[in-house]
Formats: sequence, C-alpha cells, structure tokens
Amino acid sequence: MASGFKISGFGRVIGGYLDTGNVAYLDYTDEIKFDSQSLAALQIDWQATDKLSVTSQLLAHSNSDRESGVEWLYLTYQLNDNWQIRAGKQRTPFFHYSDVRNVGFAYHWINPPQQLYNGVLFPTYTGVNVNYRFGNEDIQASVEAYWGSYNDEYEIADVKIKPDVTDLHGFIGR
Repeated sequence: MASGFKISGFGRVIGGYLDTGNVAYLDYTDEIKFDSQSLAALQIDWQATDKLSVTSQLLAHSNSDRESGVEWLYLTYQLNDNWQIRAGKQRTPFFHYSDVRNVGFAYHWINPPQQLYNGVLFPTYTGVNVNYRFGNEDIQASVEAYWGSYNDEYEIADVKIKPDVTDLHGFIGR
C-alpha cells in the first residue's frame, strides 16, 4: 500500500424527551432535546509506509458537559499478516463494542448498554496494544495484550473522578 491520507467520519443525531417531568434520564426533560447524545467525529489515517500508519480521531459532542477533542491518536505497526502493535492514546479493549462505542450504526441500540459502557470503566488509555490474529476459512480468532495508563477526569453516575491508573494491563481472547 502506498503512503497516503484517508479521511472519514461519522455522526449521530439523537433526540428524545420524557413524557413526564417527574423522572430524570441523561439530560432529557419533558421537552424534546437533540443536544444530549448527538455527536460528530472526524478520523484521519495516514499510511506512512506499508507497515506503519498513524490514526487520529477527533470527537465533538453536542452536550457541553461531555468532553470533546482527540479521542484516539496512535501509531500502528503491522509486523506481518498476524501481528500488529499499536502505541498511543486508544480505546480500552474491555468490551465487544469498545472501539465503535460512539458509532451508532455499528450496534443495535441508540447507545450500547450504559451499565457496561458508561458506568464502570474509563473509555481510553495511553499505552501499547499487541494483537495476534489467526485462523482459517472457517474460524477467525485473536489474542490481545495491552499495557498503559489513564490519568484524566472521568464521569461515573454524574460524579466526576480523576483516577490515576499507572499499570493498566491485561489479555483478551476473541
């Protein structure tokens, strides 16, 4: 593959309202609102060589309480067809939809289940991810190892916290 830039993006417009003023859910009220969960993103990929690329994703939330800015910024080195190494700011690989959490058409719901994707763990980390993919025509699998840190403000159940995780690591098999 020759070196070059690829620019892509996505967006989602989500509107909602509550049919009563006696309950609360996210930022919705008994009037229709579009600024609670709507967003737009721009992704820039640069293929520097056949094996080395840079990926950046900029995310803009319509809700001023949610942080907009650089969501991803990492280098990818493709050793061969099976081995890949990424280094930089990237999504935590905890759950199936972690990489596409903000891309609404990638899953069956308006949002992925909030109990998993919003309420427990932070969304990104800065570090290294090593991925080994293998399989045949019938079965594909991968094993990932990740190591990194997270030191940023994050909101859990309407409470802002700032964890200082210096040794985040694990293995994932898919």
